[in-house]
Amino acid sequence: AFLARVSWQPAITANDFSKSFLPLLFGESAAPDFELGLRQVEKADREVRGGLLYGYLFIYTPYLIPALLRGVDREGIAKILAQLQTAQVCFLEASTKAGHHGHAHTKFWLIRTRFAMDWLEMVLSCDDLGKILGDALASGTPLDAEKKALALPALESLIQRSEALIRLIADDATSMGDLGQIAAINRFVTAVFREMKGELTNGKSAV
Repeated sequence: AFLARVSWQPAITANDFSKSFLPLLFGESAAPDFELGLRQVEKADREVRGGLLYGYLFIYTPYLIPALLRGVDREGIAKILAQLQTAQVCFLEASTKAGHHGHAHTKFWLIRTRFAMDWLEMVLSCDDLGKILGDALASGTPLDAEKKALALPALESLIQRSEALIRLIADDATSMGDLGQIAAINRFVTAVFREMKGELTNGKSAV
């Protein structure tokens, strides 16, 4: 809609467009909350792209194992989580005021923001697992019994988390991109956790 407007009003800014368009989409009372939520998501996105992108947020292989070894920026993730939580509050508030057409958009952003938060929580859990696996992960040697007893339930929890992320997107899938994301999580996250759990169960290396 913004690009269409720019095509015949090239001087209009994104902020000016938002002020005129969002009230039409959500209603006058819901638009400010929704826009504030989007601004928080935008801040979080910039934080991700600026400092957490490679090997931290995207724990897909081949980044998963290096990320487990290296650890993650827990303070950076906490900052982003706080921004996303604020966005959730804004979207929830907007959803109570939005008109019929606005509800679909607030639902979309509520689900996608929830997905981002759950993903970050899973990244933190991966960091916890990396601390358990430690030298065994780096050298490919079997874990001792004590660490194995900690690692197996941690991996099972990660499997459940990744499966929950798939369901979250699957219930709201609207595009081929959504389907691709589901396939990517299943192949490069869930399957890797299952493989690691299987190897530990069979007494093989952590990797």
